[in-house]
Amino acid sequence: MRTFCTHPGCSHLAMEGSRRCEEHGAKKKVAAGETPRSHLSAHKRGYGVVWRRLRKMVLAEEPFCMICKRNASEEVDHIIPKHEGGGNDRENLQGICRDCHQQKTIKDSGNQERSHENIRIVNGAPYAGKRAYVYSQVRRNDIVFDWDKMMAAVIPVDPNDITLGMAIRDVVVKHSKRIGENRKAFIILTDYVGANEICDQTGGRLIIIDKGQDAALRAAHDDGNRKLESVINAWYASKAAHIKRYGKREKQIEVGEAIYG
Repeated sequence: MRTFCTHPGCSHLAMEGSRRCEEHGAKKKVAAGETPRSHLSAHKRGYGVVWRRLRKMVLAEEPFCMICKRNASEEVDHIIPKHEGGGNDRENLQGICRDCHQQKTIKDSGNQERSHENIRIVNGAPYAGKRAYVYSQVRRNDIVFDWDKMMAAVIPVDPNDITLGMAIRDVVVKHSKRIGENRKAFIILTDYVGANEICDQTGGRLIIIDKGQDAALRAAHDDGNRKLESVINAWYASKAAHIKRYGKREKQIEVGEAIYG
């Protein structure tokens, strides 16, 4: 399995049989008559003046990572990798932090961690029935992480401070991945983007509970909880925008399409 380049601060994958990437000294077999890539100028490698200007523009337009939404953008990523035909057009570029770039590079190169089919990330708008679904599926020795309730219990004085919440999420992710395959871990949360991120981190399966936007709004209205109506509308908008940009996950299952035992 390829690892990351050992050069300080580099987030590129090392060349096979080397500890460094091409840019930082990895030696690559060169065919007769071919110029070694390390001898090519930045312009010929596709990272000349035009790229530097484009990179600066993307980072200015997207100062926060487009994947995790919390770290500052440090690099510019090709959404469709260049080796798969992705170009430098603006729609194919996004600002991204170094950690997310590393994870995406591993995923794009096919060196993903093994999937954890026993981890179920259950997502949906308020009043969709996430908890009812989970408790109809959970069995003895399974474990349930109710992310929404945990976050409600640790709200800091500054509502914009998500440091503690993200630290708790990292613990939940690590613990879920340690659970044996004969048990299931259910992670319940409302944030659609966050649910996709946890799927990437755990290799788990995303389960969407969706009875329809109108049904959720009626349930909130009947329960006298008008404050959650805006959250419901925001969830559907977030889901639509995410799918439009990244497509529907291969492992995304909406309840009604499949039944889990």
